[in-house]
Amino acid sequence: MDNKLLAIGFLSLLLIVSGCVQPPSTTSPGTTPPTPPATNEVPSIYLSYGTSSSATEGQPVSFGWDIGADTGGVLQGAGFGATHTAVHFDTVSHSGSWGTDVTPAQSGYADFTKEYASGNYAFPATFNGTAIAPAGGSGLLYFRAHAIIDGKNYWTPEQSIPLLKVYNAATGNGTIAVTIKDALVDFNTVQSLSVTISDIQLHSAGMDDNSGWITLNTSPKTIDLLTVRTVDALFAQAAIPSGEYTQIRFGISGAKATIAGVGNVDVRVPSGKMKIVQTVKVDSNQLSVLTLDFAADQSLLSTGNGYSLKPVIHATSYRNATLENIGPSQVRLRNGTEFSSQTIAFDLDGKETQPPASTPPTAPPGAPTKTFKIELDDAGIYPNSITVKKGDVVEVDFMSRAQGTYYGGLDVRDGVWGANVFVATGKTKSVTFTADQSVSFKTYWPSSGVYKATGQVVVEP
Repeated sequence: MDNKLLAIGFLSLLLIVSGCVQPPSTTSPGTTPPTPPATNEVPSIYLSYGTSSSATEGQPVSFGWDIGADTGGVLQGAGFGATHTAVHFDTVSHSGSWGTDVTPAQSGYADFTKEYASGNYAFPATFNGTAIAPAGGSGLLYFRAHAIIDGKNYWTPEQSIPLLKVYNAATGNGTIAVTIKDALVDFNTVQSLSVTISDIQLHSAGMDDNSGWITLNTSPKTIDLLTVRTVDALFAQAAIPSGEYTQIRFGISGAKATIAGVGNVDVRVPSGKMKIVQTVKVDSNQLSVLTLDFAADQSLLSTGNGYSLKPVIHATSYRNATLENIGPSQVRLRNGTEFSSQTIAFDLDGKETQPPASTPPTAPPGAPTKTFKIELDDAGIYPNSITVKKGDVVEVDFMSRAQGTYYGGLDVRDGVWGANVFVATGKTKSVTFTADQSVSFKTYWPSSGVYKATGQVVVEP
C-alpha cells in the first residue's frame, strides 16, 4: 500500500500546554521509518486545554504535543516518521481550519519551537519544546502544533493562553488576574447587556493618590454580562511587584442592551472613574485573582428617559489561585484562598452609593417545602444549579461525599442562610429558606479557606 495513504491513516495531533514530558523517540536523518500495518482509522485532531497555564513576555514558555493514531484516546500504530514537527505561535490570531496544503510559511505565525525543526521523528510519541514568549499583542499567545509527514502538513486547531506583560523586571513579582462575571443575573425581558470597560488600575499601599497606580489593561473590552454566569471573562492579567494594593479604579465607557419587544438600546453609564477601596494581596511567584461580579439585575434601571447602568458589584480577591482556561478570554477559578470581599454600588457620577435593599418575600401559610439534594466534593457541586419560584420555601440537603473530599469537610458560604454551613466529610447538613432572588454559594476548605467550587440558586418570578 502506498506510504502516503498509510501516513494519513496514522496521524492525529493532541495539543496540550504542559510542563516536562518524556522526549520523543527519533530515527537518524535519512533513515527510512518502518512501514505501518494497514488500517482503516480516519485522521482526526484533538485539543486539550489541560491545567491552567500562561506565558510571560521575554520568558521561556513550554509546549507539549503528541503525534499518533488515536483510537479511544490511546495512541496506536507502528512508528514511522515526521520530517518536521513544532508548535507555531504568535501574538495575533491565525484562525481557521487548515488542510494539508497550508505550509508554515503560509500560516502567518511569527515563530516556532526549534527542537524538531528538521530530521526524522518516529511516532507515536510525545514531543516537548520551549521558546521565548514574544512581547506585544492583546494579552494572548496564540499557537497550534504542526507536523510534516510525507510532504503533507497537519495542524491542530488554534489555542491561546494569557500572555503576561512584565511591569517590573526585578525579582519578587507576582501575577494579578482580573475577571468579570455575573453569577446572579435574573432577567425576563433583557436578552443581552454588553458593558465596555475602558481600563483597570491598582493602587500600591502607602502611596499618595496621585502616584502608585499600575494600569493592568488599557485596551477596552466589551463583555455581555448575560454570558458569564458559569464562566468568567478574563479582563486583564499582568506580572506586577508583589505586595498589597489598597484601591481598584476602573471606567465604563459604554453599554448596550437588547430588550424583548423593544430591540437594541443604548444604556447611560457612569461618567466618572469608579473606585473600590479594598485590599488585594499579590504574593511573589503566585497568582492572585480579583473577581468583579456585576449584579446586572440590580444595576440596569429603566427610567422615563431610557435605561441607565448604576453598577452594583461584588468584589472578591483571592491569593494563591489557579485559573482554568475554558476558551479564548474565558476562565474558571479552580483554587484560591479568599482574601477580601465586599459589595459596593455606584451612581451615574461614578460615586459610591448604597446598594439597593431587598425585602425577602413571605411564604403563604402552609406553603409546601421544595427539597433538593446537592452533593459536594473537592472538585465540584452536583448539581451546581437549582431553580425555584420566588416565595418558595426551599430545603437544601448538602451532602459531602466520602470519596474525593478533604478529610476536614467543606464550608458552604455566601448563600441566603445567613451563616457558613459546615458539612463534615460523608455527612449531610440541611438549610431552609424562603426564595427571594437568585444567589450563588461557594465551597471552601474550612481551616485554610481555600476556594473549591461555585453553585447557584436561580429564582424565577
